[in-house]
Amino acid sequence: PAGSGTVPVVLPTGAPGSPLNHDASGSQVPVAIPDDSAAGVSSTVFVSERGRIRDLNVRIPMLDHGWGGDLVIDLTGPDGTRVRLVEHPGGPDNGGKDFISTVFNDEAGSSIAAGSAPYTGSFRPQNDQLSRFDGKSRRGTWTLRVRDLFEGDDGALNSWGITTRKALCNIDTIAPTTDIVS
Repeated sequence: PAGSGTVPVVLPTGAPGSPLNHDASGSQVPVAIPDDSAAGVSSTVFVSERGRIRDLNVRIPMLDHGWGGDLVIDLTGPDGTRVRLVEHPGGPDNGGKDFISTVFNDEAGSSIAAGSAPYTGSFRPQNDQLSRFDGKSRRGTWTLRVRDLFEGDDGALNSWGITTRKALCNIDTIAPTTDIVS
């Protein structure tokens, strides 16, 4: 069929700026993770600084849970974009405990699915990419949602945050344009 349409394209540009940490605080942590709850628990971080994201990592210094395979963890950005960080890591029979000093980073050497509890170190998200936030505004409310989808264990999200690097454009490296005259 003939017709036209619009296809949105986001191309992050510029070198990444300095890292800026944004951490959950106050009533946002610690929060209990309810057992066998599809709703789970959500915690937010507000980022007041403007700028387009060039790179974003998620840090979970401490998530205490007795059965890692129960968990599904998502990060939702201010514009509603959602990235799944964890979906039953190691399978639903994974009885490993805790996320300690865990960093989700697209540039990490292995996926969280290849790790073992306690999940310590840097991992790529399981079957998703944080780069889906690249080029988007970092300003606004970011939400981490943790769900325990099997009965028998509960836990707590004790701390979490994001690290953002905004895109820095270097005008000197942009090629000059040429006007075409007919």
